[in-house]
Amino acid sequence: MKIRHIICALLAVLTFASSLPVSAAADPYWAAQAEYKAAIGSGDYNRIIKAGKAIEAIYPNLSDRTQLDRVMMPVLAVAESYASLGQFRNAAAYYQKYLKITKLYASYGVTVTKGTVNSIMNMVEHDSVKPTVYAKTGDTSNIPYYGAKNEPVAGTYSGMCDSFDAGRDKAFLLYVLFSQEEINKYDWAVPKDDPDLILTVAWNVPHETLADLEEVASGVHDAYIRRNLEYLNSLNCRVMIRFGAEVNCWSSMPSTQAAYDKNGAKFADTFKKAFRRVADIVHKECPGAAMIFSPNEISGWFFDHTDFYPGDGYVDWVGMSTYGNAKASEGILSSLNDAYNCVGYYENQLTRIKSIVETYGNRKPIMVSECGFCYRSESDWLQNESHAVEAMRFFLTYLTMVYPQVKAINYFNTNFKNPSTGKVNYYALFPGRTNDTVNRTVSTKLANLYTELMGANPAVQYSLCNGNYCGYTELKNIDEVLDYLEMSVYAWYPTSSPINVEYALDTVSQLKTTSYPYSCSIETGTLSVGTHLVSVGVKCLAENERYVYTVKRGQDGRITVKSADLDEIKDVKKTDWFYDYVAFCMSTGLLNGVGSGKFEPKTKLTRAMFVTILGRMAGVDVSKYSSTSFSDVPAGKWYTPYVEWAKETGVVNGVSATRFDPNGLVTREQICAMLVRYADSNGIGLPENAGGQKFADDSKISGWAKESVYRAQAAGIVNGKGNNKFDPRASATRAEGATIFMRLVLMIQNLT
Repeated sequence: MKIRHIICALLAVLTFASSLPVSAAADPYWAAQAEYKAAIGSGDYNRIIKAGKAIEAIYPNLSDRTQLDRVMMPVLAVAESYASLGQFRNAAAYYQKYLKITKLYASYGVTVTKGTVNSIMNMVEHDSVKPTVYAKTGDTSNIPYYGAKNEPVAGTYSGMCDSFDAGRDKAFLLYVLFSQEEINKYDWAVPKDDPDLILTVAWNVPHETLADLEEVASGVHDAYIRRNLEYLNSLNCRVMIRFGAEVNCWSSMPSTQAAYDKNGAKFADTFKKAFRRVADIVHKECPGAAMIFSPNEISGWFFDHTDFYPGDGYVDWVGMSTYGNAKASEGILSSLNDAYNCVGYYENQLTRIKSIVETYGNRKPIMVSECGFCYRSESDWLQNESHAVEAMRFFLTYLTMVYPQVKAINYFNTNFKNPSTGKVNYYALFPGRTNDTVNRTVSTKLANLYTELMGANPAVQYSLCNGNYCGYTELKNIDEVLDYLEMSVYAWYPTSSPINVEYALDTVSQLKTTSYPYSCSIETGTLSVGTHLVSVGVKCLAENERYVYTVKRGQDGRITVKSADLDEIKDVKKTDWFYDYVAFCMSTGLLNGVGSGKFEPKTKLTRAMFVTILGRMAGVDVSKYSSTSFSDVPAGKWYTPYVEWAKETGVVNGVSATRFDPNGLVTREQICAMLVRYADSNGIGLPENAGGQKFADDSKISGWAKESVYRAQAAGIVNGKGNNKFDPRASATRAEGATIFMRLVLMIQNLT
């Protein structure tokens, strides 16, 4: 394990040239720059955003170096201001612009290091983490599987180094100095007789230098490799070989631009040659062993983990080391240094490992080769036990939920002395089996939490005992028989402000919580057969997200979930009161958009529209209705068969014996009349008018509609508008129509 502190060296903002081609009086920049300077001095974030955007608007194409210099800092200030206002998505968009500007400097001969780029990219990532709703699944088809050596179809192996408990662990991590130690030296420690056990041999390069790699690549250590593979072949367990771990942050790597220019490419290429040589021998002489390419989750300033990747043909698994124990810049929201290291406001190890998981996790199983939470560090990277507890809880709660590609987790169960200070960093959870007295100092709180989290993790438990669940998948993927729909939300923002999550079933609130993983369980047996709507709201400061899903329960108890989000509809906002109703009706085909990404929720419903929706709900076979009974309903119109069906079944009578008035606006009392007629004609038991409290404007309800209005009210299909008024002659909007039809569908399902 490496501990390092990366100081973020961003591009310096250059002093503007005094000899500009355009006079200050004629250049609109100077007035905008004066306002920008005043806005910065005011500390008013909204004013800063406005002033920064004004400068940005002057230079839409960024066609020369002067324009870059002028726009760079205002764009960064806008991003920081959005973040300070809790508008994290907007902040991410402007950090993305800042990243683009940074990269453009390279075209003017300015050196832009990978560390600089990665710092800004991390800020983009942190501010754009999208909440995601997950559910427990027992369907292994929902879990990524690549057929790699020793990869479980589903489930996650877990274990640690220096301590092994067969009741707790299915993995064991063994550190061996490559070329200097024989693996069989640790024969006493290896639980070698369990065919289900994963043994990971961390073949660490002793001095971690270019010379070491050159020796391996040249074949100097081939005999050593083969000799140790003979021992590994004799074991009755699954073997993983992790060679040259954390190469992307070795202390011997080039650490200056000049050193990188001279030896950077050679260093990376030599590692790849060394890894490939080891992999070739392993794959030939120990065919059951899997090779692991295992970088650190954060690279040195001039490198990226992809620089060292040996290639898919040589790598069976991709691993990583990840430790959340770096000291943060106190109270700095927009610290790019903190964002790079994922500390302070940006403490999220899931974002920290995201690049590795997403780069390789579409084709290789992922292993957390090492992880740890330092609970009493006496070095410069301070972290107390309570902080370590929270860091562990968050990471291990979400790890296999968010990244189902993770098929193994190794905890760094040991303590060590900082070689530069001689002080001890404490990572051990359980007493080690060595004689090292340092390892005997453990954290009971962290140990208990580790046991609790691993015991609650369905992916880990599936590997241990083949339990009922094998992991998590996104809620929208569920299609299986379930007794409970167990949901959780991954939500995170760079703030200490609480995240509020609310679940609703068929628009009725089920749970409100501010405690991650924001879990809610619905007993599926309580759902009527048919389609329901689950909505999940996530709020934090200015961010307000909403996700809706249709949940269909079959006769056999099968639960099928699909996303019902209106991502393509631009005129229905997630904050609109009718969002859930429109989502339900569009996802079930009762209502459609009107084209060009619009639903037009405020557009009034016509009589033709309403009858068409009702016919869709009834599943009308339109091929049976080609003729027309009304003079104002032409043949061949989209609504003609539905009007004819409604006439035939008694749902509508028309406005006269010969006219239907298809383009006329449907009134609230007409809606009630048609719905009640539809229910009666289909044997749906709507309640009778019980003669309860009347609407305040009862006298305005037409006599022919009054009975229907009160029956629809008793069924919960329609409500008053306020002040106990029904407003019978008012027309209904498409949004109100969606509300009525969703209520009708749910009522029918509950009655049947």
